[in-house]
Amino acid sequence: MAKDNDAKKAAAGAPRGLTPDGKRLALMLVAAVLVSATLYFVLAGFARLWKPAIIVWTAAASVTIIAYFIINKGFTENGITPEMLPDSMSEEEKTAYIEKSLSRKKKSRWMLVVFIALIFPLAADIFRLFVFDRLFPEGIAGLFGK
Repeated sequence: MAKDNDAKKAAAGAPRGLTPDGKRLALMLVAAVLVSATLYFVLAGFARLWKPAIIVWTAAASVTIIAYFIINKGFTENGITPEMLPDSMSEEEKTAYIEKSLSRKKKSRWMLVVFIALIFPLAADIFRLFVFDRLFPEGIAGLFGK
């Protein structure tokens, strides 16, 4: 029965797991988030460095995501086909244009890894400050009676 389900999924074009490139990207993302979160919370742990840490992480995340959109031309080239390009372009120019767009998108993936690594500790800190601390004023110890 399980073989039949696997055959149906394969026939339907369902993904069969991460590609080696996807695994490498996922590992890079986990490592970047761990490094970023560790550095952020160590800096934020010092009373004098809390505000500068937030400012630096927010500014770096903002610059990274803005640069990502600029490099990818605001995603205006997503899903473009040769028929959508002007007739004044030759077939070679159309192919080169589409390949350059796909290449630019693939090369800028690392920026998303950096953005997620920067935004994760900020989101966790904001959650801790505005949700967790209000729900549990005594902290985790208050959950277990003292």
